[in-house]
Amino acid sequence: MTAQLPSPPPRWRPISQLPTVVVLIDYLRELTATQYELLHLISQQPYTLDAATVEHAVALYKTPRQQALMERYAEQARRWEARARTPEQRRAVEQLIGSLERLQEEIAAILALADDMQNERH
Repeated sequence: MTAQLPSPPPRWRPISQLPTVVVLIDYLRELTATQYELLHLISQQPYTLDAATVEHAVALYKTPRQQALMERYAEQARRWEARARTPEQRRAVEQLIGSLERLQEEIAAILALADDMQNERH
């Protein structure tokens, strides 16, 4: 068993990087939505995926590192929200916060679907 090194402290980004983070989160949402659609289609055909594959799908979204990353993005958004000066910045921060909330909902939906698929096996 290997010891995990502590995570480095977050490097908070300047608000000038807001557009880049918005694009990144929107891309993650697209990937997550695609993952959900695929799992949903497969869930209509029981036993198409083996247990290890379903567990892998869960592991992608449920790791402590993944959860910590989502928390960091949310904190970054809150920091930018407090510092947004222009209407464009405020709109972009609102978009980011909304996208992060929808991403969390989409991840929760994947985990619930995967859980249902695992329970069908038992």
